[in-house]
Amino acid sequence: MKSIPTIYQRFEQALTSHGLSKATIRNYMKELGRLSWHYQRKPEEITGAEMRQYLIHLVFERKCKYSSVRRVVEAFRSFLRHVLNYSDEATRETIPSPNTPYISDVYTPEEIDRLLSAKGLTIKHQTMLIVFYATGLRPEEVCCLRVNDIRSDRMLIHVAKEQEENERFTVLSPELLKILRQCWRIYRPAEWL
Repeated sequence: MKSIPTIYQRFEQALTSHGLSKATIRNYMKELGRLSWHYQRKPEEITGAEMRQYLIHLVFERKCKYSSVRRVVEAFRSFLRHVLNYSDEATRETIPSPNTPYISDVYTPEEIDRLLSAKGLTIKHQTMLIVFYATGLRPEEVCCLRVNDIRSDRMLIHVAKEQEENERFTVLSPELLKILRQCWRIYRPAEWL
C-alpha cells in the first residue's frame, strides 16, 4: 500500500518540480516549519490572516531584515499556490507581494517654491534641494558631489560611487548650472559642493 505524502513532502515535491534550487527549497521548508511551530498547528490549518500576523511579528517583534521577510513571503506564497492550490489572485489577496511599486510624489511648482523659501534655509541648502529635485540624485549622492563632478563643458554631472562600476552621469541643465555657479561664487568651495 502506498503511503500518502505529508504536507511537507508535497511542498518539497512542488518546489522541486518548479526548478527551485536545493538551498531555496531548504529555506522555504524551514520557514513553513517555523510558521507551524509558531502556531503549534499543521501548516494547512493556518489561515491567511494568521500568516500575515506572523509576518508582522517578524518585522516588529523579531526585527527581521527586509530580505528575510521577503523570503518568508515567497515561501508562504509558494505553499499557497503549489500545495493548497490557491489561484494567483487568491494568493496575492492572502499574502500581498512585497514588490508593490512605490510612486514618489511629484511636487507642483508652487510646492517647490514654498519648500525653497522655507525659513532658515541658506543658499547652500536651497542649492542642494534644487540639485536633488532637478537631477533625481539620491540625497547621499547630492551630499557627496564635488566641484570636479560638474562638467559644464559637456553639461553633465558625474555621480561617483564607491565601486567604480556604478559611476554614472546625469544631465546638467543650463538653469541648474547658473544656480550652481551662483552658489560657488558665494561659498567658493575647494572640493565639496
